[in-house]
Amino acid sequence: MGSRQCMGAEVLLHFEEYEALRLADYDLCTHAMAAERMGVSRPTFTRIYEEARRKVSTAFVESRPLLIEGGQVEFGESWFHCRECGNTFAPVGGAAWDKDICPLCQGPEPEPLTSDNINPKRK
Repeated sequence: MGSRQCMGAEVLLHFEEYEALRLADYDLCTHAMAAERMGVSRPTFTRIYEEARRKVSTAFVESRPLLIEGGQVEFGESWFHCRECGNTFAPVGGAAWDKDICPLCQGPEPEPLTSDNINPKRK
């Protein structure tokens, strides 16, 4: 117990699994409300949520790194990716924002987020 070393291979948590955890455990939505927000049936949401909980538990208990990427996901037009620093962001609460620069590194011309640029190849 208390070991800081990772003991095994990464556990991959898909974006839809992350979203299920966020909605149910962080935002405290019911499964019915969360399913509606994700655009899936309640039984499908429950399957996604249970798989996410299993993966997170595995990562914690086995001291394995948790990697969040991939899966079935669609992004609205308001999400952007910075080619300079890799930051992924969306304006929060309708805040004024200069769409020509990244709010983190001030890099020029962030691009709309797509499945091609969400997780560039790791080095």
